[in-house]
Amino acid sequence: MKDLGTLAGVISVGKAINNDGQVTGLTKTANGTATAFLYTGGKTADLGIVAGGTYSEGTFINSAGVVAGTSGTPGVSVHAVIFNAGGLTDLGTLGGTNSTGIGINASGQVAGYSEIAGVTPYRHAFFYAPGIGLQDIGTLGGPESIAQGINDTGAVVGYSGLAVVSPPHAFLYTNGAMADLGTLPVGATWFR
Repeated sequence: MKDLGTLAGVISVGKAINNDGQVTGLTKTANGTATAFLYTGGKTADLGIVAGGTYSEGTFINSAGVVAGTSGTPGVSVHAVIFNAGGLTDLGTLGGTNSTGIGINASGQVAGYSEIAGVTPYRHAFFYAPGIGLQDIGTLGGPESIAQGINDTGAVVGYSGLAVVSPPHAFLYTNGAMADLGTLPVGATWFR
């Protein structure tokens, strides 16, 4: 076990690692400010915070060392962000107040979820591609969907309800369409 240290803080949490041993997560200072970090080659770097914000966190790192995560913005909202050598890119939202970046692939495409505009701040899974921007990938019929990961072909997985009140089903989003992966029958067993 190796101690990655902190950035002049008291706490650090590793969230993700790539095949080159680069690690991302967050580190907290004594005054409670948290910032995303990138550990590479024995050094830990501060990835920054959206201007005027007070918080950031790295949640996933791709093979090129590019990090997806979240950052606080001025006020009380958080936005999905990308941290790379060019700095921090705020991905915005799907019309609501908050968004979260969950995964990033080798091409820099990001999956996550965002609140949408409306009276109730429902969340929808999103797909982000450089040069295209944030895209709402919809739901399986219910009001919410949450992306949990993205692979190098741009396929997104997550879960969504089928109706306003229903247990969620796993989904697979590819080629612009969300497919319901269903559930296992009651009493089904699974193998490891």
